[in-house]
Amino acid sequence: MPGVPGGNMPHCPPAHGEDRHQLNSPGDKIQYAIGVEVARNFKNQGLDLDLEMVAKGMRDGLSGGELLVSEKELRSILISVQSDIRRRQSLVKQGAAGDRKP
Repeated sequence: MPGVPGGNMPHCPPAHGEDRHQLNSPGDKIQYAIGVEVARNFKNQGLDLDLEMVAKGMRDGLSGGELLVSEKELRSILISVQSDIRRRQSLVKQGAAGDRKP
């Protein structure tokens, strides 16, 4: 993600057939679909993320254990990221509107 240290989402998916994961159950399919949708959402918002750090945050959030940042800092970080996303989306919309003017 621009402006966030460690933002380096890999951009090269494995070639067809290289991924050895199988969707063996309805639960596997649901979890895979959730992962795809979350990743697409990140991509559509222009976020460039370190997937290992995202996975660490998810594991920590699900475990209910100690986080690497305080709850207060967590809220502050998320508010900042959301503001940045809204600002960038607004600039894109303004640019698109400007392109339509005669």
